[in-house]
Amino acid sequence: MRTREKQITRVTLIGSIVNLILTAIKITAGVVGKSGAMIADGIHSLSDLASDIVVLIFVPIAGKAKDKDHRSTRTGRDPRRRTRAARRGAALAGRARSGSRRQRRRAHRRHLRAGAHR
Repeated sequence: MRTREKQITRVTLIGSIVNLILTAIKITAGVVGKSGAMIADGIHSLSDLASDIVVLIFVPIAGKAKDKDHRSTRTGRDPRRRTRAARRGAALAGRARSGSRRQRRRAHRRHLRAGAHR
């Protein structure tokens, strides 16, 4: 393992331990104090721990050298792939937005039909 990977792994492991301790303290305090906000904050710390695990898994993969399947660009990836991925992401975001807009309209119509606006 190279020095940079070792540093990233070390820092991430320290952060993981801190997040694990924080998660336990916050959830315990939330349960004892009957505080939903504190429990939610503990779950948020748990999600931070999950992201630390993802970093630990992918740091060695990201440190690998380019292989023959990658073009010799600055990032080692085919630039057309990035463009296609960006287009797909924009299309998905547009669909999600239109879906939520449709749901808001339906909810507003139900609200008006129920006569709750008077």
